[in-house]
Amino acid sequence: MTRIEVFTDAAFAFAITLLVFSNDGLPQSFDQFLLLLKDIPAFAVSFAQLVFFWYAHRVWSQRYGLEDLKTVFISCLLVFSVMVFVVPLKISYASFLYWISGGYFPTPINFTINDIKAFFTVFHIAFLTMCLIMLWLYYHALSKKDELLLNAVELHETLSHKSAWVIMSSTSMIALILTLILPDQYAPFAGMVYGTLGITMSYNSVRREKLKKNMLDSYNKTHEPKGR
Repeated sequence: MTRIEVFTDAAFAFAITLLVFSNDGLPQSFDQFLLLLKDIPAFAVSFAQLVFFWYAHRVWSQRYGLEDLKTVFISCLLVFSVMVFVVPLKISYASFLYWISGGYFPTPINFTINDIKAFFTVFHIAFLTMCLIMLWLYYHALSKKDELLLNAVELHETLSHKSAWVIMSSTSMIALILTLILPDQYAPFAGMVYGTLGITMSYNSVRREKLKKNMLDSYNKTHEPKGR
């Protein structure tokens, strides 16, 4: 593990700690305890998103092992984004669950329709920012392909993962634009655009594995021992 990977791991762990302590201390009554239990879904979704980006950075770090100045800068930018957006993301998810549940799940803020639009805007900006940072890391790895001695398969993997982050960044950008231009009462529905990721990301993954298999099969045929 590189030092920047260790630092990033620690930062994500601290961000998760902020999620845990984003509520006002321990419950003082049974009603507060029930309210805390209802807050678990918002915590779980926020936790899952942080783990998603942590794992993405870990995969990148394990694959390339870069620790140059640019890598440090981009990774610190990712850490900064996580630290800035961790609490707003929790509030955004809580407000979303409050909205779709008709008020069953708690929200830390009393919302108007304009407030909900603002928080969805924060969510899309946060998600887009972290996607763009991960995309930048893959562009950086591609700029170092000669130094890293990437073979054809490794270069293909890098390009396909870069494409995945292009897809995610584009989807988030569309969601953000729709949130800003739609009337206030319809702005929350812009998030439904993320549902397309199940199709686009699956297609990108299947295409990546198919091309990778073809490349490996071609390599094996070319290097097959004579006389077999």
